[in-house]
Amino acid sequence: MTAVSIVVLAGYILLHFFSIIQTDRCLASFLRGKGSSGKLRLVWMAVYIVIFLLPVAGTFWPESPVKYTIMAIGNVTLGFDIYYCGFLLILTAVRMIAGAVRNPRHRRSGSAARWTMAAALVLAVIIPVYAMIHAQRPQVTYWQADICGNGESRGSYRVVLLGDLHMSVNSSPRLIGKAVELANAEYPDAVFITGDFFTSNYEGLKDPELYIEELSRLSAKDGVIAVYGNHDVKENLFCGFAVSPVSRAFRPSEMEQFIKKCGIRVLEDEVMEIAGGDLLVAGRKDGSKAGDGTAERLSAEELLSGADEGKPVLVLEHEPEDYGELRHAGADIVFS
Repeated sequence: MTAVSIVVLAGYILLHFFSIIQTDRCLASFLRGKGSSGKLRLVWMAVYIVIFLLPVAGTFWPESPVKYTIMAIGNVTLGFDIYYCGFLLILTAVRMIAGAVRNPRHRRSGSAARWTMAAALVLAVIIPVYAMIHAQRPQVTYWQADICGNGESRGSYRVVLLGDLHMSVNSSPRLIGKAVELANAEYPDAVFITGDFFTSNYEGLKDPELYIEELSRLSAKDGVIAVYGNHDVKENLFCGFAVSPVSRAFRPSEMEQFIKKCGIRVLEDEVMEIAGGDLLVAGRKDGSKAGDGTAERLSAEELLSGADEGKPVLVLEHEPEDYGELRHAGADIVFS
């Protein structure tokens, strides 16, 4: 495991120890005087511990269909779980500080503890539910940029930018289809995709042919051009963090074949002409995971060293960084 993933896992466990203890105290206060309180607390704790362990099991379970089923469930419950733990911690701290300020000698109120848990529970349900609904409604945002080559305007060029599709155990071909329809409705000259097609696995993708069918419908005069992202490799994740080092992060051939079947041109530290030769587009390898067990890629200067200085240069890069270096090397716009 990497140092970062160890710290994240340790923090996750400590947060849940606090959450389990605090939740049990709140439940004891809620159910005080009721004959079945002990059984109800045990049932709640059993359910909560399962929710707590699902993301851990999804990360470390041996490769199998069971692993990806656990991941799919764990990814959903994690949204509730992290918000519940986080709000419980914050609200408990606020309650304790407020109580100490009002009257340091005052006995702790069981009622206040109960409302702390209730508020954390409500917020932990509302926010993820809203997020999941919102995520099913892709929208188009417009930008306009004026660039000139040799000081002369060469007309307009319309680009649709897509990124972070994150196809995996929780994704849906239907949602990808929505994005495709929105993109095609803009009648673009080119479609750019700036990486993270996948979420660090290919095997968890159900019915990949349905995804290929949807992405193949992307239509643009100069085609669909893309770069890979840091999650377009095979690796285990815990709460979004890789548990293995970069040296073990390789891009499986299935991912590459999938992209080819979609008719997408991927640039890996390459430059190509578009717009009948009036524009240059450069695609960079990802700066943290190049897909070959390294983080090695060309520098901005090396990548653009042979570019025609009289033509506008568009750069595709998954992570938005190196702006100063790219500008100095001759880039006009960076799509990330």
